[in-house]
This record gives sequence, structure tokens and C-alpha cells, in this order.
Amino acid sequence: IEVSGGAALEEGGAVIFPSATAEGAPAFTGAAVFRAHRGLLQLRIQEPALDLADGAIVLTVGSPWVRGDAEARFAIATASLDYCHVEEDRLTAIEVRLSDAGVSAFQGNYAAGAELDPFVAELPGIRRWIDRHC
Repeated sequence: IEVSGGAALEEGGAVIFPSATAEGAPAFTGAAVFRAHRGLLQLRIQEPALDLADGAIVLTVGSPWVRGDAEARFAIATASLDYCHVEEDRLTAIEVRLSDAGVSAFQGNYAAGAELDPFVAELPGIRRWIDRHC
């Protein structure tokens, strides 16, 4: 895993993206490149952000194919709010699924709906943000 733009790699392999949010939807800065299967699979996660739609947390990322365009984003994964644990400043998404648009990010190696690893978002007031939009 390679990190850049302020993202940090923890000892256990977790990637920490610094907050870019003052107000509004949770957004983060930095990038991480994951390589697997002897380099045959490469996944770049950059500038992740969270949104809410249809009772789910939607994880969006900046497009790795269109750099420098803040509008070039896509939803890489979703997590049902039914499977999220929310505290005041911490959201833990347990059942995370690959989105239709996320399939291309994984170079077609995983189908839409494939289960992904859980993710955690820590931001002051994340519970208030969810409560306001649900």
C-alpha cells in the first residue's frame, strides 16, 4: 500500500485519510494505492467522501482516471445504515458492498454487491450529520 497527499498507513494496514470537512458531507484528503495478485490488481482510492442515499452510506472517491477534476467522482461502495454503528464522532460500516460503478475500479475482478472490508469514519459530529439527513 502506498499513501500520498496526507494519507497515512497504520501498522496494521489501515489507511487514515485526513478530514477535509469543515461543514457538510464528510470528506477526506489524500490517496492510497493498493496492489494485489502480484501487481495484476491495482486500486487507487483518493479523496474519499461519504453521502447518504436510500437508507445507505455511499462511499465516493475521486476518479483515478480524471485527475484534478473535483467533479469526477463515483460511488465505489455502499453500506446499509442497518449495518452501521454510529457514535457521536465515529461511524463503523460493517456490511460494505461494491457498487455497480465500483466494479471498474477493481478492473472487473469483483462483481457488484461483493462484500468489502468494513470501514470507519471518524469526524466530529458525524452522528448529527446522519441524523439531519435521515
